[in-house]
Amino acid sequence: MSRLAQDADRVRSIARAVLQQMPAGLPERGYPFLEDLKQYDGTKSLSTRQQEFFYMLIQLSTKRSTAGPYRASTLIAKAFDARLDLVEYDDEEWIVTMRALGPGASLSNGEWKRLLAICRELDLIYRDEWVTLAGSQWI
Repeated sequence: MSRLAQDADRVRSIARAVLQQMPAGLPERGYPFLEDLKQYDGTKSLSTRQQEFFYMLIQLSTKRSTAGPYRASTLIAKAFDARLDLVEYDDEEWIVTMRALGPGASLSNGEWKRLLAICRELDLIYRDEWVTLAGSQWI
């Protein structure tokens, strides 16, 4: 991220792309921050906190329908069917929300991590199976 922060052209380009792809659940201060980065000239370095926030926004905007050998909609459907076996009620509610995404569900890395953890808890996938989550397309 620090190398990216030193390249003003890339920062501006990525900020524009993230704004175009950003989901509705963007943190309140995300829009003004990205708007400012669209004008970033590199004269003042981005702080570590700003770099971390920028990275989080990039991750939120990067969604995919598959991770490793798994399709999001398939795992969501299986987890939905077994949701009553979940220990945490929040996870049950989250699965219900994810099911509303339908067959074209695309998830961010954070959403994939949560879905995979739930599927491991429900024994829908092996507990020790490593599932690679692709990195951001911009970094």
